[in-house]
Amino acid sequence: MDGVVRLGQACIRMADLHYTRRSSLAVPLNETLEDFFNDAEFAYEADVEFLGRQGKPVKVDYQVWGNHKASLVMALGTGTSSVAHARANEVFRTWYDLSLPERTEAKVTIFDDSLDVFREEDLARLKDFSDLVPLSDRQAIRDLLAA
Repeated sequence: MDGVVRLGQACIRMADLHYTRRSSLAVPLNETLEDFFNDAEFAYEADVEFLGRQGKPVKVDYQVWGNHKASLVMALGTGTSSVAHARANEVFRTWYDLSLPERTEAKVTIFDDSLDVFREEDLARLKDFSDLVPLSDRQAIRDLLAA
């Protein structure tokens, strides 16, 4: 009986290590975006906080200044489908909390489309509150942020 318990514990530990390792292999999307902003010569600030609903602080990945307006940008990186779903929910909550009349900045969600891990309903929900652009469409990102 003791051997069966140890085997079960070993299986759980291996599964946990495998899951943790897969999550850590996600491409650092923020580094890619910052390189893109610098190459396109956009002025930007990372990790900006704004007051959202009920006066609570809401953090946005980037504020980017274009020619005529500012954009708030959230990065939606890949990983496992469960990590992508959780992150999509966080980004949705951010846009919902910032959907106030006094917030006039454009809201842009850039998602890493190199892996097909996002749920269609998550992307559709984000599209209702922001401009949703795949990372592979660099020209569309540039056009949105330059406005």
